[in-house]
Amino acid sequence: MSRFIALCVAILVVAMSAACAKKPDPIADTEAAFLEFLDAANAVGGLTRAQRERLHRLISQQNYTYQQILEFAKAIKAGQL
Repeated sequence: MSRFIALCVAILVVAMSAACAKKPDPIADTEAAFLEFLDAANAVGGLTRAQRERLHRLISQQNYTYQQILEFAKAIKAGQL
């Protein structure tokens, strides 16, 4: 019987841990993505307003890595995109 109780307690602890896990913060994610966007635009020597808008449209809601965003910014700056 004590094994059964120990198993129930262990299951309860795991379930409580999952329920109390940190929830994603969409505002923090948005701010981080915006900072990556700005950093990539500045890293290539700055982009015009039209180029920034093009980059924004290209990367929005795509979950690209910073390196991918930087490559897109370089291509836009060079007139390849």
